[in-house]
Amino acid sequence: SEEKRARQDLCRNPRLVFGDPAVPKRSLLIENRSGQALRELYALPAGRQRDQNGTQSGSQSGTQNWGVDRLGEEPVGDGETFRLTLRVPDCRVDLRAVYEDDEAEEKRGVDACSVRNLVFDGSGVPHPPEIPLSFLNRHDAPVAELYISGTDKDEWGPDRLETPLERGGRRRLDIAVDCTADMRIVFPNGAAEERREVDLCAETLIVFRPGWTVAARLDAGLAEPPPPRPGSLRLRNAARVPVVQLYVDAPRKEDAAGEPERGPDRLGRNVLGSPPLRSGTLRSGPVPSGWMAALALPVLLLAAMPAAAQAPHAIPVTLRGNWFAGSCEAPEAMLALTARSAARIGKEPSRLDRFTALRDIPGWLLGTSEGVEAPRLLLRARDAGLETAEPDAKTLDANLPGDVPVTAWRRCEPPPLAWMLRHGEGAAVLGAVERMEAGCVPGATALACAEAVVAAADVSGDRLLGPAEIARIARGLGWMIAVRAGTAGDDDLISVGGPLLGGLAAARVMVGSLDYDGDGRLSARELAQDRSGPASPPVAGTSPGTLPGAAQGSPALGAAAGRPLKLDGLEQGAGLLRDLLDGLLDGG
Repeated sequence: SEEKRARQDLCRNPRLVFGDPAVPKRSLLIENRSGQALRELYALPAGRQRDQNGTQSGSQSGTQNWGVDRLGEEPVGDGETFRLTLRVPDCRVDLRAVYEDDEAEEKRGVDACSVRNLVFDGSGVPHPPEIPLSFLNRHDAPVAELYISGTDKDEWGPDRLETPLERGGRRRLDIAVDCTADMRIVFPNGAAEERREVDLCAETLIVFRPGWTVAARLDAGLAEPPPPRPGSLRLRNAARVPVVQLYVDAPRKEDAAGEPERGPDRLGRNVLGSPPLRSGTLRSGPVPSGWMAALALPVLLLAAMPAAAQAPHAIPVTLRGNWFAGSCEAPEAMLALTARSAARIGKEPSRLDRFTALRDIPGWLLGTSEGVEAPRLLLRARDAGLETAEPDAKTLDANLPGDVPVTAWRRCEPPPLAWMLRHGEGAAVLGAVERMEAGCVPGATALACAEAVVAAADVSGDRLLGPAEIARIARGLGWMIAVRAGTAGDDDLISVGGPLLGGLAAARVMVGSLDYDGDGRLSARELAQDRSGPASPPVAGTSPGTLPGAAQGSPALGAAAGRPLKLDGLEQGAGLLRDLLDGLLDGG
């Protein structure tokens, strides 16, 4: 509700009283059992909602003005409660809860005089009717995951498959979704394909096959696809990432600014997936035979993976390090940037992005992370600070940055002590892990990988690892796991650098189990023992801890090469560094 006082003489009457003390207070304990955060809560006397024209309305339309959000800036997490107190003349109140996915649930005519506890569990959220759909897999690999959500939704929602859809398999699913929806399938190797704006009320049989993302019909796939029509090309995507834009244009054709003219995007809103999807037909119209052989096909990938001989794209060195949101005296959040990673810790659940690809888009650097939905982060330097934005999962790269909030970050000198005590070591180990990954690229020997591990973890500079240095890596890996799990901002032992309570003791056990020369420290050769066959003599002029070609500078800034290792399965104990080495050699 809202109360206004116009033309008040504050000189004669410096005290104003709002609200009628005669109106009784009503109190409700709101409990969230929806499975997600409750972001907004509105409450008004029953039937007092007003529509957009300001007239009183008791209808169920979504145009009503519910007044002020009673939660303010603090959402109510799943399983949490919130005490709502309001003054209303009668017992009956109307309430509206808005969840983090923007879905809303309303409860009308609640008797606040007799009801003390009120549960919002999402059961009152309106859902579209279920559509019976059949899916047939004509790909050469199983479909591990299937995501379907309305085109107007920002997120993909849950996986619709309980078990993988095998090659040649067929499955019927009843899915509650709007007729116009987007689809995404994920293969066991993590490759994914997407198709947008599918009319599921008309296309009730969906055949996943090579080229389905650009096919005219989705139910045509029982036979082999026909050859390309005259004047068209069949393209094969052999990259490790999807193609989201495709342009066909004659070379030497330039626009008014003298830049090569690309013409229209031939894929539109569709995506040409990465393997095992290998081909799709492009209708490009008649092609002049005189320049067919010189046809230029600039392909913009969702996230360009560098060739082995090229220097991989990385976050610029000037942007790496620790950033803070808010004031340096009382920061609201911390962002740690390395060459290929971003760790964010604050009031919201923590987030760890290990970028598998980085590329420039107009005005931003776009990082694409590992994961089913390939989460993305936008970064750009702004004055002496940094700005970031997190696009919605379904926003196409061509539409970035989109309508998303931008977060401003600043450097703090000196860095806030409380934050660095909790997260400084973990952020430094994150950069060191990237140095390890850079030395354990495909084709590297176990010895070379072990040398990279020692070089990145060596604090004392003796090219050997002692128990304290091993325990530091153990704590840092635990911090990375906590950030990825979203718990690094919590007041627990993990977030203050103690994920492995027996880290030092375990490090001593590890040294004892691998220290073959008995000097109390581990060398690269001891770590790699029995993992690469007979050891070869060291190259003249090098030493065991040196990684040829490693980038110079602080290890905490990371390295651009390498691939993210899998954190799953890294446990405390004597096998920690052996597990780490195995994970690096297995390519993450």
